[in-house]
Amino acid sequence: MATKSFQTEFTFNQKSGRRLADALDESRKTETKLSKPVRFLTNKKDKKKIKDIMRDFD
Repeated sequence: MATKSFQTEFTFNQKSGRRLADALDESRKTETKLSKPVRFLTNKKDKKKIKDIMRDFD
């Protein structure tokens, strides 16, 4: 959740927006490979499945 200071400090104008676009264009491209299968959470109240997903980050 963004705080008010985050929302007010990071505003784009024409100059900063152009610089951001240039930086993104010139940045190094990286390839991402998934090492584990992706699991979807269909029931937000399924505590066992949530714990299993969170355990993968340990």
